[in-house]
Amino acid sequence: MTVEEAKKFDWRKIVADLGGLPKQKVHCSVMAIEGLRKALVDYETKNHKTKSIKPKSSKVKLKK
Repeated sequence: MTVEEAKKFDWRKIVADLGGLPKQKVHCSVMAIEGLRKALVDYETKNHKTKSIKPKSSKVKLKK
């Protein structure tokens, strides 16, 4: 996975790749993506990359 691909990675893909998660565990995939985005910002900052991402809000909307 490239840095550009990682920037576009979504928590829903993690859930789908795992075959679904119980509602009370979905937040784990959200936290994983938040951590990935923070790591990418840190990487780009330390490597003086001009195009940086801003961590998006990861509001989880669960289907009932």
